[in-house]
Amino acid sequence: MSNTKQDTATRILDRALALINTRGLMDVGIREVAKDLGMRPGNVTYYFPTKEHLVLALMERLRSLNASTVPTGEVRSVKEFLDRYRQMFRNQTAFVGLVVNMVNVMRYPSLARTYRTIEIERMGAITQAISELVAQGQLKHISDVRIARLTSTISLVSRFWTSEASLHPEQKINDAVMEHYMRLLATALKPVCTKAGRKSLKEAFAS
Repeated sequence: MSNTKQDTATRILDRALALINTRGLMDVGIREVAKDLGMRPGNVTYYFPTKEHLVLALMERLRSLNASTVPTGEVRSVKEFLDRYRQMFRNQTAFVGLVVNMVNVMRYPSLARTYRTIEIERMGAITQAISELVAQGQLKHISDVRIARLTSTISLVSRFWTSEASLHPEQKINDAVMEHYMRLLATALKPVCTKAGRKSLKEAFAS
């Protein structure tokens, strides 16, 4: 894709995300994005033939952002683990209109397949991180069953905290709200932390 075409595609995605964040996923489609940009719908569909293609491109954008900020490499401490999730939560707030509507996104077959792939990767990364924290002496040695439960809890909070927070329309999703859900992650980890892990967990909320 030429630079000019790439710039136009980027501009379409930027505006689509802004509209979805303010109006909601269900109220924004190709026509709404085109109107906001002062373009014909056909000019938008040249880059993104359907709303499904548009949403998929935004999902890939978020996925790429998370991949760069929440790497799957070695995790040396509970603080580092939580710091990675704090950044991922910030990424999600930038895509909040999309993230809170993941259930609706699932009605698109290709998007559902992409989301399932992301979830498999996410669950694997969490399990790996827990194992590494055990090896680092940050977490106690726990059974595979308990690791699976801890992985599911962390995944559940990280996937749906924005949806749960959005149930309170008077409450804006901001850093203070994000920190509440970060502490839920900490609560899940605390019972299996070693002494060193508890110290590291406390450091994650020191500032």
